Amino acid sequence: MRIRYMLLGLLWFACVAPPRPETFQKDKVVNYPFDETWSAIVEALAEEEWPIESIEKESGLITTRFVNIGKGGNNYADCGSTIFGKAERSDFRCKLNVFARPIQNNNTNVRINIHIEGWTGTWASSNGDWEICNSTGKYEERLFSRILTILKQY
Repeated sequence: MRIRYMLLGLLWFACVAPPRPETFQKDKVVNYPFDETWSAIVEALAEEEWPIESIEKESGLITTRFVNIGKGGNNYADCGSTIFGKAERSDFRCKLNVFARPIQNNNTNVRINIHIEGWTGTWASSNGDWEICNSTGKYEERLFSRILTILKQY
């Protein structure tokens, strides 16, 4: 009987696939000067209520603290899959690094890096761990879109 459970356990772990590699574009060039782009990034992060950990305009870097995004993070994260489909998590937290730098012809390069983690336990359980997941690119695209909308209003 014990061998049966061991074989089932091995079969289960053999059917778990890691997250797919991130294939979306993390960088975008915007046709606006650095100062305007910087202001739009800060405004977009404030609208989304991201808690700023560090902001350094000279280096072009903004980092945020972790925010809890709950089960809705399943829309933004790929934590791998099981034989039953996408590996869903009961809770998510994430933080951002946004980097902007001026480039030629009065344009600005903007890079958004999201670090997203999914909770492996249940929502009611303290038994679990935060597992690093890959981004699907959906949140980055949403933030890029908001930044461009703000820039068009200037």
